[in-house]
Amino acid sequence: MSDGPRYSIKEAAELAGVGPGALRLWEREGLLQPRRSEKGHRVYNEGDVVLLRRILYLRNVQRLNLAAIRHELADVRPEQPLEPSSSLADQQAAIGRKLRILRLQQELTLEQVSRQTGLSVSFLSALERGASGASLASLLKLTLAYKIHLADLYEGTQAGSHKLVRADARQIFDHGTTGVRIEQLTHGPAMMEAQYFVLKPGASSEGAYAHEGEELIYVLEGSVDFYLDESEHYHVAAGDCLYFPSTQFHRWENSGDGQTHLVWVNTPPTF
Repeated sequence: MSDGPRYSIKEAAELAGVGPGALRLWEREGLLQPRRSEKGHRVYNEGDVVLLRRILYLRNVQRLNLAAIRHELADVRPEQPLEPSSSLADQQAAIGRKLRILRLQQELTLEQVSRQTGLSVSFLSALERGASGASLASLLKLTLAYKIHLADLYEGTQAGSHKLVRADARQIFDHGTTGVRIEQLTHGPAMMEAQYFVLKPGASSEGAYAHEGEELIYVLEGSVDFYLDESEHYHVAAGDCLYFPSTQFHRWENSGDGQTHLVWVNTPPTF
């Protein structure tokens, strides 16, 4: 492992946009082997984080199982780039610049944002530099801290009026390696907000978040698992509708083999 910044398992997971449990699973499956500190704790560096993103890309975008991922990684030559695409890297850098501008405009330090969001300083720094992607849960924690909407972090303007949104005029948030695609069904100021979600197999929020408001989810195709306050679990299948107060910490995952399509309504707007 080369010299450079060293990360704990929590920090490396944040940098890759997954949960620590995924890193432990991938290690048991032989996909990576981090070093250990003198006290036996896992230690990761920048190369490990790149490898983690590659695994996530192969899982969520290429839809490979663990055995196929292991075979794919064995065939990767050192000169081959591990980043999934330049367009995703550009998007990552653009979001990082906006987050840094927002923080400086609000005269906040990385340490203050870390305390507000629960995200580590090293992760926030890497995110602002464009050196890391972020899970949807992490981005939502940051938008809540900066009092903005997720749409404010993405390029592009919204076409049409807020009364009628044409199918070809939706603002799209594509989270690339996370396997989450969000299409805005409402534009402009409103008391509620609706999105059309497409979740690839294995796609998830990669963490729990909470905020003011109420939420309604209607599944069109596939299924999704919701966990509320880690005490309630709901498997929501096609035709099912889930409602809950947003103040409950919630996380979700498409644990099925196929894509999940759903409509998600928030009030007040969150995204």
